[in-house]
Amino acid sequence: MELVLAADPMCSWCYGLGKELTLLEERRPDITLKIIRLRAGATDVLDDAGKQFRLYHWERVEEASGLAFNREGLLART
Repeated sequence: MELVLAADPMCSWCYGLGKELTLLEERRPDITLKIIRLRAGATDVLDDAGKQFRLYHWERVEEASGLAFNREGLLART
């Protein structure tokens, strides 16, 4: 069986699925995971408003998933 995941690399919730996908691969080695990247090669400008938007969502995703985000890396981007 093949599981196809269409995900945006900048989507906080897509990142938040990481632990579940790892568990799935461990429990069901017969399943092939194929990831289709949406918005691959996007060149959106990440301004201060975009950073604040992501930080808000990252907090919610961290609470739900337990996965940490790299805030310092995001804030350092120019």
